[in-house]
Amino acid sequence: MALHPECSTDRPIAFTAPAAASLAVFREMFPQEILAAGLIVSVTNITLLMTEICGRNELYQSLGDGQAFGQIYTRLQDVDETIRSHGGAIVKIVGDGVLATFQNPESA
Repeated sequence: MALHPECSTDRPIAFTAPAAASLAVFREMFPQEILAAGLIVSVTNITLLMTEICGRNELYQSLGDGQAFGQIYTRLQDVDETIRSHGGAIVKIVGDGVLATFQNPESA
């Protein structure tokens, strides 16, 4: 397998930078290699997925802060597991929302 960070290709034996950056393990092992703000690069097509837990406010009101936070944290772990199992990677978590990236729409 060859790593070609400067190009995109349809060759199945090539592993491009966008493919590497969309893998959770790459993002964990090389966090300093993630694109910096303001950096201009050429990018191939990727698929973004956004999720949000509905009813969060009601959950906090009915269960209280501790239990609600625990349930939301557990759900976010489930979301992370599901995203990874489909070849994606979480880019960012804000509150109860998740932004993830995938190499293709079918995986998302």
